[in-house]
Amino acid sequence: MNENISISLNNKYFPDPLCVEWLDGKRWRLISPFSYHRDCGEIITVPKDFITDFGSKPKITWIFVGSPTDEGGAAYIIHDFLCNQDDCSKKRADYIFHEAMIVLK
Repeated sequence: MNENISISLNNKYFPDPLCVEWLDGKRWRLISPFSYHRDCGEIITVPKDFITDFGSKPKITWIFVGSPTDEGGAAYIIHDFLCNQDDCSKKRADYIFHEAMIVLK
């Protein structure tokens, strides 16, 4: 049975609610587009139907970076999306992930 989660961040950097559907215990599907508005003016938009694992980090690391299904999930999904883009380096994706985690606190 699929489960939907919707998280409203009420944050100028993440104006859209994060709406996902649980697929199989490891993967989630974005059920509406989701955007991150960076201070530099760049807008990163993850399209509807993007599949994510919300970060394949061991649960023990969630103590430090937050659970992927709480507000920190916004940063995880942006990172997963960027890592799947041919024109984005892992270094840039990691930088933007850390930046997003900061603005979520």
